[in-house]
Amino acid sequence: MKMRLALVSLLSGVTCLMKDRQTTFNYSILQVEEFEAVDVDSFVHSRMKSQSPATCLDVPLGKEVDFMMTDVEYLPSTIASKCQPSENAALIKAQLQYLGSNNCTLNRAMSPRVIEFGFGATIASLLKPMMHAIKYGYCLRSPKGLIQYSFEGGDNWGDFFQDWGLHSLRFNHIYKNESTLDDYPWKTETAIEGGYDSAEQMWEDWRQLLAAEESEMVDTGVEMEMKEDESQCAPWFEIQTWTYGSTSDGFGLPLQEKCDRMYSFKEKGLDVLADRFKEKGFFFTVAHLSNFIMRPNEVLQTEMKEAMEDMAWPENEKIIGLHFRRGDSCLEEHQSHGRMCEPFSKYMEHVKRLGTKYNIKHVFLATDDNNILKTLKDDYPQFIFHYNSNVGRGGARNEMEIEDALKYGKINGGEEAKAVIQDVHMLSKTDAFVGKFSSNIDRLAFQLNFAETGNYMPYISMDAAWCFDFAKLSGDHDGKPFFC
Repeated sequence: MKMRLALVSLLSGVTCLMKDRQTTFNYSILQVEEFEAVDVDSFVHSRMKSQSPATCLDVPLGKEVDFMMTDVEYLPSTIASKCQPSENAALIKAQLQYLGSNNCTLNRAMSPRVIEFGFGATIASLLKPMMHAIKYGYCLRSPKGLIQYSFEGGDNWGDFFQDWGLHSLRFNHIYKNESTLDDYPWKTETAIEGGYDSAEQMWEDWRQLLAAEESEMVDTGVEMEMKEDESQCAPWFEIQTWTYGSTSDGFGLPLQEKCDRMYSFKEKGLDVLADRFKEKGFFFTVAHLSNFIMRPNEVLQTEMKEAMEDMAWPENEKIIGLHFRRGDSCLEEHQSHGRMCEPFSKYMEHVKRLGTKYNIKHVFLATDDNNILKTLKDDYPQFIFHYNSNVGRGGARNEMEIEDALKYGKINGGEEAKAVIQDVHMLSKTDAFVGKFSSNIDRLAFQLNFAETGNYMPYISMDAAWCFDFAKLSGDHDGKPFFC
């Protein structure tokens, strides 16, 4: 792409480019130079080589905010170089670190409950609760409800991820046994079990805990806004389930639907975001929240490092990430939701495009199909394939929905979780990507890559554009809706 540019050299030494729009910086402008029409990507990277490293731009030059919500491909002329986190990226990371620490001193906290589906969707079920926490100001406690994806039926977030702060005690009584999980805490019988005389008393106690008299800036060492919250979504997110039930918000609207819609970008637009990050778009916040959630614990970090060493992960060469999912994605139900079941050769057509364009010969393959691993070298000798030999493939995954395989004990939930977490993180460490954004796993890996690098790696989504709207059919692939 070629355009007329203005090059602005800033006091910080960061080089930024502006195209026909005014941008506000917290720096002093030293000089402005004008250039004739040039190739943007080549120009930027040649200028930035001497600025080591530059500040990440958050949005690629020549692209609109949230461009990946409409574009199924992004193929810049070169792969972006390493950069320093932008001011907004540093801020949202600091806010999340504070909210999820034992040092959080806000007068209210939330311990969101996961809703278990496929593992990618399970992680996605935490994103709307976290949007609520960062928008209104809630300390974050480790999520609850990780039952099927656990070892021996436990519920320990720390088995896989870094723990958040100390657990909230407010709703511990509803986790005493599985039957109470389906109750809503403001039903009379559950309120009494929790030590309240009535559901009304329980809810009033919650209102007093949640209410902040007015929106104010809290002195936390980071910029953190705490707003009055009358939505009733915070207690809902602590016990959220997939079924609606009879509990309403006082107007007859089930809280599940209300709180899902409250953070539906399709319905509410940028109003779903904290004010400070609206200008950066929807993807920016979702990516950073995902990255915070997916921080592996020390044991899993060590296992991933060893797995990457075992597969001879290239240290000084670029690598393409490829997610090829067969298994339950090829079942009729998934296809009816817009996901097609193409052969591996179709994926490799796009891998070849990226390999040729960016001169990449290494490919990390995340797959649940053992069969294709047998012929990779013979079928595609121009590439060097890397894959994790420690993960389970085939079997029950090809015969039923993953949720059913977990429910009926056909696969080990804890081992399945570890395998998916490793695949997602390894995909996120690649330099270019081929997959499908109808997949929660593919979107999650892409989100983590952006949050860690500050750049948009080249990608090809073989079906839909990127989206996020947990529990709602907001995704679209050729007119077929899917949950995203």
